[in-house]
Amino acid sequence: MKRSKEVALVLIASASLAACGPDTQETRREVYSSRDKCVEDWGSDKCEEQAGGGYWGPHYYFYGGRTYFFPRGRDNAVPAGKDVRFSGVPQGTRSPRSLGTITSTHVVRGGFGRTGSYHGSGS
Repeated sequence: MKRSKEVALVLIASASLAACGPDTQETRREVYSSRDKCVEDWGSDKCEEQAGGGYWGPHYYFYGGRTYFFPRGRDNAVPAGKDVRFSGVPQGTRSPRSLGTITSTHVVRGGFGRTGSYHGSGS
């Protein structure tokens, strides 16, 4: 009997640690040649200048027929509002105003000291 209690305790501890591990969300990001084109899709406060020229839209994903995006500096996604024209673009396609799309993984760590980071690849 003693052995089965030890196994149960190990399983409970493993499940608890797994619940604290990182969650990931596969995201996309549009690349624009000008700020105006980015603002046309996302609004002025959501566009970010690239170091080599051009602009990025925010990290976004589709879920349940809606577009969600990660505001700069935040770990949690919010639904795109009416001011975001990009939300009308069909899932799996890119904006006709963008040069292309970058796919990434947004990592969100739960629990104490919650932080986020992006790891991406170009397409």
